Amino acid sequence: MKVAPSVPLNVRSLTLAAWINPANESYMPVFQFQEDGEYMGALLWAGQAPGGLKGTLYSNLRESHLNNAVIDAPGVIPTNQWTFVAVTYDQASGVQRLYVNGEIVKEANSGSLNPNTHAPLYIGHVPPTSLDLLRNISFMGEIDDPQV
Repeated sequence: MKVAPSVPLNVRSLTLAAWINPANESYMPVFQFQEDGEYMGALLWAGQAPGGLKGTLYSNLRESHLNNAVIDAPGVIPTNQWTFVAVTYDQASGVQRLYVNGEIVKEANSGSLNPNTHAPLYIGHVPPTSLDLLRNISFMGEIDDPQV
């Protein structure tokens, strides 16, 4: 699903949350801000990243290409099971948190960021036009009740 860019979505503090039911351990997008022909913006992914561990919840509140704010929690996302996931970021405190089923699984101070949220928001998909290596990927499984 693609949500058109919107001034209300171009925020500094944010929450991205959804119920996910991944069909396998593939590294898959849950949320991603992405402009055609550009690099990825702020994102939330789940699964096993290349060279990473299984069941990882991964967030990058990227401001721009190579200006990343990564936080991840391995071993927290099961397959074939509904799980509530979220990332929150509070610009005033700089704190970024990952949640699984309402519990904080990772917290980091990422400093004062301006996450790239001005692009269209993709839910469960990365378009083939991304300049990043991970492109044209869809979430394998189900996503329900996405919240921004």
